[in-house]
Amino acid sequence: DTTKQIMSFGIDEDGELYVVGGTVDRIVNTGAPSTPTTSFSINGGGGTAFDTSGTNDAVAVHHAQIHPNDDDTKPAGIAFIALRNQGVLVNEAAVPATSLVADARFYAETGAGTDTGVAIANPDMAQAAIISFKLTDSSGDGFQEGVLRIPPGGQLAGFLDQDPFNGPVPFNGSVTLSSSSPVSVVVLRGIINERSEFLTTTLPVVHLDESGS
Repeated sequence: DTTKQIMSFGIDEDGELYVVGGTVDRIVNTGAPSTPTTSFSINGGGGTAFDTSGTNDAVAVHHAQIHPNDDDTKPAGIAFIALRNQGVLVNEAAVPATSLVADARFYAETGAGTDTGVAIANPDMAQAAIISFKLTDSSGDGFQEGVLRIPPGGQLAGFLDQDPFNGPVPFNGSVTLSSSSPVSVVVLRGIINERSEFLTTTLPVVHLDESGS
């Protein structure tokens, strides 16, 4: 639905879609209708909460964004991810809302009954985020590097020993990320307890572009 006299379409090496008609324009996904919005207000010193249905039988990967209507307003947010088995709460992890970062580092460990999960979201609806990562062991030696791509508005979630990281097992050290555009990064540490239940907790992500010595 446009007044533009469309002559042709094209796709670049990043999979971005372009339209030609007098000028060359990139077609951008604004987020609607696949990402419905919820408007809410918070009184000074107050808070609000939302619940999802929590009925998925399979693991689903999503992310949410908070958009304050005032640049000077910086609300704190936190998400609780609960795991239930036949209606009984097994584990609950608190994941804080994160600010965007281009360079980051986090602790990582894989081994018998232990794993590290990484979730990265690209909020930029116009361009892909190209992220290079490096694994460094506990001796400070870097031994594995790679590059991954997150499409505009997309996300990635997986364990460190899975694709695209394909980290070794066992592993104890750190992972350093460097992104072409700011992204949100959440890291979870998971262990299997004596009842074979998978328990998780949040790991801190250090913003290298903000930290001191």
